[in-house]
Amino acid sequence: MTVIRTLALFGFGVSAYLVWMKLTGQITSVVGCGGEGGCSNVLGSQWSQWVLIPVSVVSACFYLGLIVLTYEVSKSTLPMAAFPFIMVAASFMGLQRFVTKSLRPWCFTTPLIGLFSACAIFCKAR
Repeated sequence: MTVIRTLALFGFGVSAYLVWMKLTGQITSVVGCGGEGGCSNVLGSQWSQWVLIPVSVVSACFYLGLIVLTYEVSKSTLPMAAFPFIMVAASFMGLQRFVTKSLRPWCFTTPLIGLFSACAIFCKAR
């Protein structure tokens, strides 16, 4: 469970960083994204919010939920938590690749951590 918690904590950290940058309007100065046209393509797109809430907030909630689940849920029911991570990761990676046509390191890391978390959950359940 330590690997799953570590991945979830890292995913929460990346998500929280993206939330902070979005809410403070610093989407052109995200570290490692190259200014205008970089992360601003993803964080400034219509897909960056869901019902006026930055999707990074939703992502952070997913990762916090996973941390709680590792303490509260049995090992046999935890794999059900992996499926939302797989679906959300696939959709965000697809949006970045095919819709915004901009694969940015931080915005791509969050769903990638979700896939790694799902793999760790499945490995732990075996």
